[in-house]
Amino acid sequence: MEFGKSLYLISLYLLVILEAIVDGSVGDPDFISGVQNVTVSKGRHVTLSCKVKNLGTHKVAWIHYDKSAILTVQNNVITRNPRIGVTHDGNNVWSLHIRDVESEDEGQYMCQINTAKAKTRLGHLHVVVPPRIMDGSSSGDMVQTEGSNVSLRCEARGNPMPSVVWKREDGKTINLSRNESVMEVSGSELRLWKVSRMDMGAYMCIAKNGVPPAVSKRIQLGIDFPPMIWVPEQLISVYSGESVRLTCVVEAHPASLNYWEKDGNMLHQSRKFKISKAESNPAYKVEMILDIEKLASADFGMYKCVAKNPRGQTDGTITLYEKKRPSTLPPPTTPTTTTPLITYKVYYDSQVNTKGKDSYEFKDTEDRSINKVQPRFQTTTQRNLFFSSAGCNSRLQTISLLAFILSIIFFC
Repeated sequence: MEFGKSLYLISLYLLVILEAIVDGSVGDPDFISGVQNVTVSKGRHVTLSCKVKNLGTHKVAWIHYDKSAILTVQNNVITRNPRIGVTHDGNNVWSLHIRDVESEDEGQYMCQINTAKAKTRLGHLHVVVPPRIMDGSSSGDMVQTEGSNVSLRCEARGNPMPSVVWKREDGKTINLSRNESVMEVSGSELRLWKVSRMDMGAYMCIAKNGVPPAVSKRIQLGIDFPPMIWVPEQLISVYSGESVRLTCVVEAHPASLNYWEKDGNMLHQSRKFKISKAESNPAYKVEMILDIEKLASADFGMYKCVAKNPRGQTDGTITLYEKKRPSTLPPPTTPTTTTPLITYKVYYDSQVNTKGKDSYEFKDTEDRSINKVQPRFQTTTQRNLFFSSAGCNSRLQTISLLAFILSIIFFC
């Protein structure tokens, strides 16, 4: 009987011990899991946790290992940093909370159990910082003269260290030199050699390190140069009474003062003269326009478009002349005369007479015998032949007579 009772008590004791082992109330304190390494962006919140068992009357503390600073002990916050907090889930998990993480929060954090020989677990907190451009050490908007060398700087900070890329805001290529143009340039400094007006514009410095968001800075580069004028039409002819438009194309930076002159006098807006301008791309290019209404004689002559800025002055000239209207009178005519033309037809009839000589006979237009000894010829009158003067008729008659005489001589 006594033996059975003892066996029951032993079994009950073992069961109590087993339950104690299961719920961790028996044995030395230890870690079930350590502290995980965590990466967090600056400004965010982060939580570091460790899980322990058999804690009993021992305590858990959180320590910034790199700074040897005790942050919390059990449920109490020791540090004066208001961003630090601690929680316990009522079981085995102890958590350290850091709000609005800063770069200086980075480092190793220790979860420690205060046993005779302290038990610890370490975890690393990595704080990444989005890129930030340092305006104080970076270039701002600037103006340089055409032909000079220009250097633009863009300093960026972040964790990890950001990379810097340069691009043009308008998408055009960056002219590093006369023979080298690229779409983008890497590095904190952008160097441009012997800049021209084509290099004028906004340059974007873009910094990124894989931590969003990427940031950029806009730097406006202005290139100063004296005015230049191009005249599309230098000579213009117009009928009197009509209207006309004169144009000059000006390139200048800074923007030039533009005006029109005629005979040394500046022209002003009026009913006769309409003065305007048309801006184009690039911004330093402007078209000067002068509209002149109902041209009169005094409006013809030389006009001058003038442009000046602090770098210099230039002008262009346009000559406006009157176009003659076509005449409405009929064209003059040359009088003509009709003169009969006398021609001769010669008949060569060779007969042997009693004397052994050839005999020739001349006939007129009516085939009447004129002479039995000489060749016969025929005259005809042809009309509808036109000559411009009587002198010409005389020359023709003379030529015809000479031809007649030569033919007689030839056949005799």
